Amino acid sequence: MEGGIAKVYLRDDQGQNLSLAATSLTGGGFAGEYQIVKGQGVDGRVAQSGRAEFLRGEDGAVAYVCMPLSAGEESVGVLSLQIGSLPPRGRGAEEILLDMAAAMAEGIAQADREARLAVRATRANAINEAGVRMVSADDINDVARMVTSSGAMIMEAEHAVLRLQDPQIGRAPV
Repeated sequence: MEGGIAKVYLRDDQGQNLSLAATSLTGGGFAGEYQIVKGQGVDGRVAQSGRAEFLRGEDGAVAYVCMPLSAGEESVGVLSLQIGSLPPRGRGAEEILLDMAAAMAEGIAQADREARLAVRATRANAINEAGVRMVSADDINDVARMVTSSGAMIMEAEHAVLRLQDPQIGRAPV
């Protein structure tokens, strides 16, 4: 595929749009900035339908192909290839491209699963560490600081506020 262009679009967290994750273009500085809406254009249609589309030139050779990146039932994005001066010919070449897209999707899905597991493990460790420190703390202010900082980290928030209930009035004043 001499002189062609490859682009990988991955689904966003909500699964509605695709964001450019990688490109073979020199510089490739568009990653994350360029988005495609599912259902719009060739790439968006492939993301929505889950079926590859092969666009052919006048001579019948593949000129553009967009393939879904699916790992099992999970759609992770699309791979689009604008074919250069040596287009692949025949059904065998198309099957190789589809196999390549399937292998790429499995790799992306596995990396995503591993990243999610790492985040969960980090959170679990933080909860355990905070629990051990809180049990051994002597000062209520130290416990309050640990609760708020651990809570913020677990909830992926920048800050957390701990409000204690005043036993005399039955409310938590600000």
